[in-house]
Amino acid sequence: MASEPAFADAAQAADLNISWGLTVVHNYRTMAYFELSRSNGAIGHEEANSKRFLFRAIADAFERSRESMRRQKNFLETLRKTEPNAFDSSVCPLTAREIDILRWTADGKIAEEIATILNLSARTVNYHLTNIMRQLGAPNKTAAVSKALMHAWLY
Repeated sequence: MASEPAFADAAQAADLNISWGLTVVHNYRTMAYFELSRSNGAIGHEEANSKRFLFRAIADAFERSRESMRRQKNFLETLRKTEPNAFDSSVCPLTAREIDILRWTADGKIAEEIATILNLSARTVNYHLTNIMRQLGAPNKTAAVSKALMHAWLY
């Protein structure tokens, strides 16, 4: 940390004086850096090793997510080039609240979880989901998410 004055100054301002870092390389194009800092108590070898596995797991999960989003974006770009009239992303029939709910649904959340996140009742979330499916002509939530993704309404 002392070799990087900006980091040292920021850590000192936050009353953090002990740190340990780990660089995780995924492939030749991407890598992640994690740092554990605190104001007192040395970071021992055993603790550093235990954190290494946690940091690696977080870095790997993040990279998988980024790669999935990259593949999805490439698919949509290819679809737009090959089928330019297949959809019009400028006209979205959904409200901002419905898009929020559909985004959380796309992330795998159930109505009760979405209700907690958005400070709504589960009944209200299900009401919105029913409206979303009706407006998009989708038989279920999965089809609604798929259609919204194809139209790039969830970005």
